[in-house]
Order: sequence, then C-alpha cells, then structure tokens
Amino acid sequence: MSEFPDTFMSHAAEAVLYPDQVITAYAGGPGTVIVYSCHDRRYRTVLAEQKLNAFEPDEVVVCGYGDIEQARVRARAAGLTVRQVTWSLAENCRAHLEAWADTERLAGLPPVLDLRRELARRGFCLNWRSELTVCDRACVTRDFFIHTRVPTITAAVRHMPLGEGRAEVRVDLYDIAAEFASFSAPLQEGLVRTRANEITTALYRYLGH
Repeated sequence: MSEFPDTFMSHAAEAVLYPDQVITAYAGGPGTVIVYSCHDRRYRTVLAEQKLNAFEPDEVVVCGYGDIEQARVRARAAGLTVRQVTWSLAENCRAHLEAWADTERLAGLPPVLDLRRELARRGFCLNWRSELTVCDRACVTRDFFIHTRVPTITAAVRHMPLGEGRAEVRVDLYDIAAEFASFSAPLQEGLVRTRANEITTALYRYLGH
C-alpha cells in the first residue's frame, strides 16, 4: 500500500468539520472558504479579505460560501438544523478530498494554481469547491470564482489537460444566472497571465469600464 493517497485519506477521514466553522464561513460572506490543511490535518475557515485564494497542495478548498448557501436553501426546505447541514457538508468534503488525492490530478495542478494566483491578484476569489471529474481519461478541474468588487459575478473556469504540459481552459462568466461572456483558449507556461487578463477584460467590458 502506497503512502499516498492512502495515508492522506486516513488522516483526512479523522478531520472534524464543526458547526461553528460553517457558521463563520457563511457569516464571512462571498469568497469565504473552508480548507483542509494537509499539514495540520484539520479544517479551518479563511475569510475573503485574507486574500488567500491559491492553497493547494498544502491546503485544499473543500467548501465555499456558495456551497453553504446552497446547503442552507435545501436545509430550510427540509427543516434541517445547522448540525445536520454540517454532517452533510462534511461528507461532501471527504468525497472531494478523495477525488483530489488522485495522483494524475495532482500532476496537472501547476497551471490550475498559476491561473488561480493570477486571478486572485485581479480580485477573483474562489467561492465554491472545485468540480473534479474525468473526461476522456483526463482529470478535469472546474473552478468557480466571484469578484470581490462585484460579488454577483461568477467566473467558471474549466481546465482540460491535453498532455505534455498543455491544457485548455473554458471560461464562462455570469451575472447571477445570466451568461454574458464565454471563450475557450490554450493554457500553458507563458499564457497564464494572458488568460487572466482576458477574463478580467471581459468582466470590465460587461461592467462598461
């Protein structure tokens, strides 16, 4: 049995998500996230104003304000308590960590992290945990950001690895639920800043700047 990911998952399974962490994250508003610290083997809440948007691989975003808001809406309809919502969110966190620990996915992280950092410098914050899927044998990551100045704006960025250090991103920008811009483009070393600039430009063009 290899040390990773088996040891990683055994440690992650022992981490406890507490209701007060969920409450703090929700009260923090859009851009606030809960992360799993791989070193401390515990969950912690990070507020949007702390400007820490690119955690991996040391800290993994397992739950965001957007995830909690969606869970809250479902909880109200079902008559659930915050403790029951926390149990459900904790199950989702563990499932996300199991998918994240796929070694092939970790090998494709660098361009994902580079683009997150560039977008963070331009005011974009992760607001949901990433969607992790497999498409045509490639480990696909889809990130969801809000903009600190305009929190009704969502940027969905899908990373599709193409091999040999190359990848493609699909970007969709929404104002609440209405899409106002979308494009696909290559992503590789030397193009990360260009892609971040294009996403920011599309946002400002929509806002009339």
